[in-house]
Amino acid sequence: MTIATRLMLGVSLLTLMAVVIAAGITGWQALERSSEVVEHSVEQQFQAVAAGRQTSLSLQLESHHDLLLSMANNRLTQEAVYGFVRPFVSFRYEVSAPSLDQLKASMKDWYASHYQPLYGAQTQGQRADYESWIEATRYEGLLIQQFYVHDNPNPADQLGELVDRDDATIYGQQHRRYQESYREITQRYGYHDLMLIDAASLEVIYSVNKGPVFATSLRDGPFATSALAELVQSMREQPLKDEFKVSRFSRFDAHFNQHVVFFGVPVFHPVYSPDKPLGFLVVQMPAERFTQIMTAGGNWAAIGLGDTGDSYLVASDGRLITEPRAMLEQPDATLARLNLSGQQAGDAQAIQRYRQLNGRLRIDSPALKAALEGESGLGRQTNLLGETVLMSWQPVMLGGERYALITEQSLAESFGAVARLSHDIMLAVGLAVVVLGALAALASWWLTRMIATPLTRLSGTIGQSARERDLRISLPVRGRDEIAQIAASLNQLFETFSGLVARIRQTAEDTASASTRTVGIGNECQAAAERQQQALQALDAESRALQRALQAITGLVSQAAEQARLADDGAVQGHEAVRQVSQLIRQLSDEVTQSCDSMQQLEQAAGAIVSVLDTIEGIAEQTNLLALNAAIEAARAGEHGRGFAVVADEVRRLSSSTQEATGQIQTMLDRLRSTVADASAGLRKEQDSATQCLHGAAEAEGLLVRIRDQVGDISQATRAIDRAVRDENQRAQGMGQTLDGIRQDAERTAQAMAELSQTATAQERLAQQGREAANAFRV
Repeated sequence: MTIATRLMLGVSLLTLMAVVIAAGITGWQALERSSEVVEHSVEQQFQAVAAGRQTSLSLQLESHHDLLLSMANNRLTQEAVYGFVRPFVSFRYEVSAPSLDQLKASMKDWYASHYQPLYGAQTQGQRADYESWIEATRYEGLLIQQFYVHDNPNPADQLGELVDRDDATIYGQQHRRYQESYREITQRYGYHDLMLIDAASLEVIYSVNKGPVFATSLRDGPFATSALAELVQSMREQPLKDEFKVSRFSRFDAHFNQHVVFFGVPVFHPVYSPDKPLGFLVVQMPAERFTQIMTAGGNWAAIGLGDTGDSYLVASDGRLITEPRAMLEQPDATLARLNLSGQQAGDAQAIQRYRQLNGRLRIDSPALKAALEGESGLGRQTNLLGETVLMSWQPVMLGGERYALITEQSLAESFGAVARLSHDIMLAVGLAVVVLGALAALASWWLTRMIATPLTRLSGTIGQSARERDLRISLPVRGRDEIAQIAASLNQLFETFSGLVARIRQTAEDTASASTRTVGIGNECQAAAERQQQALQALDAESRALQRALQAITGLVSQAAEQARLADDGAVQGHEAVRQVSQLIRQLSDEVTQSCDSMQQLEQAAGAIVSVLDTIEGIAEQTNLLALNAAIEAARAGEHGRGFAVVADEVRRLSSSTQEATGQIQTMLDRLRSTVADASAGLRKEQDSATQCLHGAAEAEGLLVRIRDQVGDISQATRAIDRAVRDENQRAQGMGQTLDGIRQDAERTAQAMAELSQTATAQERLAQQGREAANAFRV
């Protein structure tokens, strides 16, 4: 690239940089201020969306609050609670009541054949724990379940369709009176169930849809640890009129392990219980209703959340209450992107199985913590899928419990107007830079033409001198500017170079002659060093072979010593084992002797029992005769002796039973005496065998003592051989290390001589090149 071109490019570049900087600052200021205005508008709109979701939640909860308080203060509900309490307890006296075992068996059969298929279909093949439910339910509850669940003609998911059981009981009359009204309320407001609970016993005395919780106790029944039981206990501990309570969201096993929440109010009776609650009115609502509220029934765009926005509710323990939008729209892709490593193993498996996050996924983020601590805010945060989004967080109170309301939207959609404004400003700045840059390039070309012409002439003359390698050429000197001064200085430089090249030519010839002699000497030294290295390598190979042989001998001797030591230890252990066996055999012999004595005593005791049984049998015969005489006397007495005749018959029956029992005991004692005799004979044989084993063990102990002494001598001799071989091996290794050091020195010497020879050759070649280069110049 010529100097003229460089000058033109430099001037153009500087001008363009100035234009770009000025345009960039102007565009940045415009973009910054406009972005602030647009972002402020977006944030206000987003906060309005979050406030709208909070208002929807509050209105929904307020509607249930008003409904349940209205029902609790309604005479219909007050009479219903009062009308179910006593009939629930007295139901067993109004029907033909089977035994507890029969009730349990029939209910287990109903659950297995009717309820379990429905439960499995709702829970992806899981099994209901209905056996423990039945075992934890009282007799009264199982009896009512028998009539209103087991004998219900409707399918398991439509048990609430039964209105009149037609069982002529007070409970049945109350059920016929209230079932249709409460069922209509349950269906209209989307409840899973509506229940009436006795305040004294905490029994679920009435249920619209007759689920597994129906007729069970919330104090000690199968669902005593559920959120429903916690809600009822809290209302019982602090009974306040017109109090509306909300349970925690939880998975309810009595309703297919679905995510639910319970609303409850106490019911006071103005006549029978004006100061304390007679019972509690509780409704069960699916958590899906809250998902519908947060998503506006899946119409996110209608509430201002656009194509990527979402709004969800989180409990105080970090669990999701409502289902996120991503799971509702793209469950497979969401599960693939979701990081479940921090979740509990059971929750992670349930998420994959049921493909639902609400009630199972726990999240943890600064925004969530702030909301649960009562703070509200808006900013860029990371959501549960790891994406950076615009997020709003604020606390929400539901029934005295604080929840976090999270609203989020992708940054691309939230700040789309900002991105478009940025694009327009950058386009205008770019156009201005292009126009001003073209004008700067035109001005630069005219300026560089004025400077480039003298430099071109100077460059041509220097190029001719370089091509012809002629230092005698003189450059033209015109004018007094910097270019003329450069030409004069170059003329002086060429004259100096001419003398210098002549001296270099003579020096190169002298250096080439000396290098030739150095190459010959280096080749001779290199050959001698290589012969010395080969001899040392042969000697080192022999030394290494000797070391390997000694090491092999050392290993074999060490193995032999170790085997001798192990044999010595084995002999000692064998002697100890035989000694212990002898002691055990002596103990066995003593115990067999004791067992023989015990068998003789047992045989004597059996004989004594036989004599006692003979006495009992005689007494039973005399009792039978007395009873017979009494019966005869009672018969003579006629009508007055009937009671005495019954007693006499009972005494005869007892006497006969005593004789039969005495005969059976006599038979068992005979078998026992026979068995004792056989066992005594066997024990005597075992005593003789133990004596023989004791003599054999003593002989084995003596032989093992002699073996242990002989193995000890072998072990000592082997250790001495091992030490001698190890000493020889160490001396051989020392010789090998010394030879290895000499061999390495010889290798380094040969390498140095080779490098010296190469250096001399290179020096000779460089001297020749220097002479040729000096001859190329004309001086």
